[in-house]
Amino acid sequence: MLDGVRPTGATQPHYERFRSAVLAASLHTPDGLAFPDPADAGYLQADEADALTDACFAALAICSPTYQRSALPAWEAALRDGARDPSNVLDALSLGACVEHGFAGTTPRPDLWFGCAIGALTDGQLMAYRAARDVLRSLAGASTAAPPPFR
Repeated sequence: MLDGVRPTGATQPHYERFRSAVLAASLHTPDGLAFPDPADAGYLQADEADALTDACFAALAICSPTYQRSALPAWEAALRDGARDPSNVLDALSLGACVEHGFAGTTPRPDLWFGCAIGALTDGQLMAYRAARDVLRSLAGASTAAPPPFR
């Protein structure tokens, strides 16, 4: 997502398109989208766009955590608690088991669960994966040996 430094130079057009797309997708009025076309958000004055972007990302951080703008320990604890909930534990174990085994070790592969490239994963998805891995490890460590088979 956006950081506190506004880009300049060659990255400025990319930032402006990104900001316009996020504002257009995120902001609604009682009648519908505030910016039906992302280009409409590009017509805001720079100070208005900056203020609106800051407010938008502050609100988005509440429902979609980012490493930079969120209370990370609180999110991690909430995600671990949610992963341990009986209604979520199967999904959490399945997500946490998404790894690739090789000669050099185990490689995390959350992209397999979410169905997108690793670079396209959001911070919230990566946080959920870490929580699922933590729960998987804690349950694997707490498991006991299987009883002997019936004879």
